[in-house]
Amino acid sequence: MRIFLLLITSSLYLFLVSPGLYAGQLEIKVNNGNSISVARLQSAGQTSLLWLPSEHGLTEGDKQVSNQLSKLGVDVWLVDLLNSYFLPPVASSINKLPDDDISRLIDEFLLRAKKQKFVLASGRSAVVLLRALKISKRPDGVMLISPNLYTATPEPGNKAIYLPITSSTKQDIIILQPQLSPWYWQREKQLKVLESGGSQVGVKVLKGVRDRFYFRPDAMASEQSLEGDLPKILLEKMKSFKSRSGK
Repeated sequence: MRIFLLLITSSLYLFLVSPGLYAGQLEIKVNNGNSISVARLQSAGQTSLLWLPSEHGLTEGDKQVSNQLSKLGVDVWLVDLLNSYFLPPVASSINKLPDDDISRLIDEFLLRAKKQKFVLASGRSAVVLLRALKISKRPDGVMLISPNLYTATPEPGNKAIYLPITSSTKQDIIILQPQLSPWYWQREKQLKVLESGGSQVGVKVLKGVRDRFYFRPDAMASEQSLEGDLPKILLEKMKSFKSRSGK
């Protein structure tokens, strides 16, 4: 009985979701016999979101926001990316993720997803997402939460150097940028570099919060409040892609 319960807990990724939302664990086959684990939270709506958590791995904050999104009518595919490759939750692990594998994941999502199809990444995972999008089919929109697209963390007063993918990406992008993040002061430059590759980019500043605000153990009151609002903000931004494209 104990083993059975442990298996159930593992397959649910420790989700505490309302009955009928959790639609099961998907194992998306990629290259070399590997597979990427995805928890799907199903909804009755016509919007689908593929979520790549940050270099900190799959957190309780990711799960909670995904759960709330599904209640708002979004079909969420929450990817357990680092664990799928047995990698630790550190920034350097992102560089070990194969672009081709993530591209296959995106294409499988786009094949199975509902009418409106969006992808999201946060932190350093924005790098692997943009690289994969170079070789995958195109979603209806890309959302990045505080993306770290630098070759290295820029020292105060020094010019930021961006990874080549930043200027060679051509996607419809919305960036959600925490105001108290060190990346906040680079937002205008980052926008110009992304636009230089042909991307259409919008930026929403999240006032009074730091990076990782929705899963920080030391979250301030303002960050806890915005965590509760994040699902609605994401849904609002997904809806805005339609008006931006003129569809």
